[in-house]
Amino acid sequence: MNNKLKANATLALSAIGAALTIPTVSPIAPVTAVGNFSLGLVNHALISATIGGLADWFAVTALFRKPLGISFRTQILIRNRKRIMDAIVEFVSNDLLNTKNIMDTVRQQNTALLLIDYFNHSDGRRKIKSIIFNLLAEIAAKSNTQHFAQSVTPIVQREISSVDPNQITTTLAHVIAKKHHSKKILAFICDAAQSIFHAPSVQSAVLQKITSLRREYEGSSAARAFVLSAIDLNDDKILAILNDNVDKKISSTIDALNGEPVDPKDAASTNELFGAFNALLKSIATDSTAKNFVGAVKNFFTTNVHIADYVQGWLDRNIKGASYTSAVAKLSRNADPALGVELKPDELQWRNALEKLIDSKIDGFINSPMQQDAFDRFVKKSVEQILEDYHATIPELINERLNKLDDQQLTEFVESRVSDDLQMIRINGAVCGACVGVGLYIISWLLKF
Repeated sequence: MNNKLKANATLALSAIGAALTIPTVSPIAPVTAVGNFSLGLVNHALISATIGGLADWFAVTALFRKPLGISFRTQILIRNRKRIMDAIVEFVSNDLLNTKNIMDTVRQQNTALLLIDYFNHSDGRRKIKSIIFNLLAEIAAKSNTQHFAQSVTPIVQREISSVDPNQITTTLAHVIAKKHHSKKILAFICDAAQSIFHAPSVQSAVLQKITSLRREYEGSSAARAFVLSAIDLNDDKILAILNDNVDKKISSTIDALNGEPVDPKDAASTNELFGAFNALLKSIATDSTAKNFVGAVKNFFTTNVHIADYVQGWLDRNIKGASYTSAVAKLSRNADPALGVELKPDELQWRNALEKLIDSKIDGFINSPMQQDAFDRFVKKSVEQILEDYHATIPELINERLNKLDDQQLTEFVESRVSDDLQMIRINGAVCGACVGVGLYIISWLLKF
């Protein structure tokens, strides 16, 4: 039961009780001296409670509307609307929400720690990435890659035309002459060779060759066939042994090229291989064939490649995430799966790079007290500046919100917030009236004697 129902019930019970306890007409007690005193005491208490409850009901109701239709000094809220509104605006804007009060509260918080807590416990890292990715993806999707490609095409064509094959081969020879570069190239080739050797098509071809050699070895000699059968050396096991030896040799070569400790014999053979490979690279880089090849590539790009289409396609795939063209898709479908050749749309490399960048920046912020202190000071200074710049708009916003309410809406709005507490005034008034009535009745009864 809310306080309004309690107040109404108190007033109603007080009025009914007062009517039933009048000593001269009371049906609930005999008319004796003691009975007259008791009934009189209760009657005066209930009458006083009724008067107090009615008075406070009138006062509470007069705040919002006209009780019993009486207009004199009633509807206080509506009649004093402007003065009350001005006081509310003044209090909220200049006392409650002034810049000093707000900044005192803000300064008690460490905004950097709040941000770190958001990153670590509120999935903030993922949410920030999602916002940035979605924003950039929308920008990329709306970008005109065709216009951009046409703009950069003349620049690309000019740069390709200015390429000097002699300078490229000279630079290539200089780079290859550095030992660590040529070792990385050879290690890469060894790793690629190992992958190619284990490709299903290559393994099948090697197995066929092993079968052919075994048959030639056995020939018409039953003894040779018996020996191979006796030691259970079939074609698949020969292939497995070959694979194992190749893997060991290539792995040992790669380890030696990377500077890891290996068997001295393997190290010596790797050095011989590296020397021969390095000489080969240098000869290729300085040979006229390399220059001719670079010149041919240059001529191919300047005469046969539509640079604008290529640039636009690259942007569409790598920036927008578009699929390959139908011609490339057809090439992918016709590729031999056994060779491990499968063309797929390029991944959005900018997304991976951006994700790593965001993670590194967030981790750097979390682990840097200096950055945290700078961020906290920046946020608080910015908030204070914003409050100073826009504090004048607070009264305008409050006035605008309050002026949207008509008299009825304003009355209902205020009453809904304070009515429950105001009803306690009515209850307290009834209780206080009852106490006063009891006291006055006892005093008047004593004065008779």
